[in-house]
Amino acid sequence: MLASPLLNGSLRHPDADIVLVEGEIEGNSGEDRMLIAPYHIHHADEEIFYILSGQIGFVVGDDEFIAAAGDAVLVPPGAVHTWWSTSESPARYLIAMPKRLDGLITTLHNGSYGPENMAQAFSDHDSTLIGWTRDT
Repeated sequence: MLASPLLNGSLRHPDADIVLVEGEIEGNSGEDRMLIAPYHIHHADEEIFYILSGQIGFVVGDDEFIAAAGDAVLVPPGAVHTWWSTSESPARYLIAMPKRLDGLITTLHNGSYGPENMAQAFSDHDSTLIGWTRDT
């Protein structure tokens, strides 16, 4: 099976549990941290990010760091996490994840859940929505 181009797409197979997605995030010219996703937890699933270009800031558990091109980031099950653009230039990345997390992302992006019931979408995929700040 070939996925080409992968940018803004994914490689999925109905019999495989792993999904590979390539994404791009816009640069951030301001001082404010513009999160790509709210803080959240996946209780049984991990994600692996591989930075293709640019820089991306991450919070994974108690750690906060910037990953640059060539860096890989593992988000283990149970870790609170989020990510954001850290420079004016766009960043490209790959995410390897199980089907359940791909299902969550697909559900959120296709508008099946609005802001009022987004926590339910996370719960339906064995995840917990924390919010746009870690304190909520």
